[in-house]
Amino acid sequence: MLDGVFHYSTIHPVLTEQLLGTAPGNARCRVRVNGRVVIATEIPDNPGISITSSAEEVAMLVVSRFNILPRELIWIENYPATPEHEEIFDRVYFTVKDGQLEDPYWQRITSEEAMTLLLLGDEAH
Repeated sequence: MLDGVFHYSTIHPVLTEQLLGTAPGNARCRVRVNGRVVIATEIPDNPGISITSSAEEVAMLVVSRFNILPRELIWIENYPATPEHEEIFDRVYFTVKDGQLEDPYWQRITSEEAMTLLLLGDEAH
């Protein structure tokens, strides 16, 4: 299992800065990878676009880097607890079109469900 910081840039730097108020490029998140299961965690001091706002792009970069087939990916977004909210886990489902991840759909899951999927790795469904 891999657990580390993943650096990424986004495709639309003008939109990123104008619409979201973040600097283009130089974004980062924590990734935990076990087989085809990835938990991407937003880092509090991430200087760039969030993992949610760039879900398709970040997921495509991760599948490319770790040789995961897009149609087999299990992608989970995680936001750590803050004084304003509890820890959040969302399983993100994508449509795969021409080998690209598109049209993300988020479904809230528990931390236990997320950790079980991660531990199962390639055996997860």
